[in-house]
Amino acid sequence: YMKCTGLGKYSLRGESVMWNQTMQDAFTYRMLALDAARGVVHVPGSTQYAYSYTDDGRIRWKIMAAPSTGGIFAPTVCPDGTVVYVNDENEITAWDTSVRRPKKPIWQQGCSTEGPPQATVVTDGTLYLMEANSVVARSCATGDVLWTINYGSGYSFTNTVAVAPDGALYANVYHPGVGGALIKLE
Repeated sequence: YMKCTGLGKYSLRGESVMWNQTMQDAFTYRMLALDAARGVVHVPGSTQYAYSYTDDGRIRWKIMAAPSTGGIFAPTVCPDGTVVYVNDENEITAWDTSVRRPKKPIWQQGCSTEGPPQATVVTDGTLYLMEANSVVARSCATGDVLWTINYGSGYSFTNTVAVAPDGALYANVYHPGVGGALIKLE
């Protein structure tokens, strides 16, 4: 739970604060990602940095995730623990989350247009994103495009792609002459 300028953990009903941690020079107004298997919380900051905390509130690291603009969107955690950030510089960047990691990203790929606010990931390590008016599947391991379905030119929807329990993908796209449409992909 984010409150003002820090990350906090509260009891389920919110009646008690278990811990609260400042984000130093930043705040966040975006979603965070919990990697429950590894006990890690990933948080985008309002500045150029993204943060990693243990689930008991200790800071693990701080990375520069959007060097030019500082516009970092919500993180996504891949099955192997890699954390992926999309930024408003039309980039998708994957980071090793270990404390003794290299200071450079595992991979960095450009989006064809403005990136979505968050990628959606499934257990096989596929990231699903809306890039402009296209549904794009990318590899968590490399960021490479696995497939793309383009719905033509028109208004750009950068909403998050949703994955149903049966594996179906839902996305918001624009059909010229028709307008916005919710689609389902097998």
